Amino acid sequence: MQRSEAPVRVALLCPTRGVVLARAMAAVLRDVDDARAATGARVEWLVVDGLPMPACRHEAIRRMRQEERETGAPFDYVLWWDDDQAPPVGTLRRYLQVMAEADTRAGMVTAQTYVRRGPTDERLAAVTPLKPSTADVQYARGAGLFYALMRRDVLDQIDVESTMRSSFGEDWEYTTAMVSRGRRILFLPRIEVAHLRVRTWHDRGAGWLGCHVVEAQ
Repeated sequence: MQRSEAPVRVALLCPTRGVVLARAMAAVLRDVDDARAATGARVEWLVVDGLPMPACRHEAIRRMRQEERETGAPFDYVLWWDDDQAPPVGTLRRYLQVMAEADTRAGMVTAQTYVRRGPTDERLAAVTPLKPSTADVQYARGAGLFYALMRRDVLDQIDVESTMRSSFGEDWEYTTAMVSRGRRILFLPRIEVAHLRVRTWHDRGAGWLGCHVVEAQ
């Protein structure tokens, strides 16, 4: 991807419970460095600790918005990173390329998606997938914010405070609210992001299913 005159600004938001896995951090550092070198993107880190979910995620958004007000420089994208996700090198670079080529209906791109058995299936069935523009891009009906690149303006479309009362998970509410407003989730199934805390995720129960959960620690 060629560099533009004005490099994109990416806010890397990491809401964490205080134990960032070293392997995950090393993987993200390599991936971010690769994207910076290839695209010239400016990636700024914002790690929030000490709050339960979903308050921790909302606090990350609040601090990002505060920085935008103070600097007068809005971000173009938000890169969500859960602290146990280890992406392969080239993931962020590919995310940026796909989003640059997609129209504005594409609100987010991810290599991971999940579905939930139960009442929410009806909400998902109402979503009509779009025809993908490239062979390795599909359209997901719901997604987590494990390691995902979201257009910054999506957060202005979502009532993030309402997700505090979510019984399904705040990332689920973010993405379904985004889709209900006409935005789409691009899914890249050829990229495998390692979810290092597989057991703690699956033990949550309630029928959560994950894609590309490829290794445990």
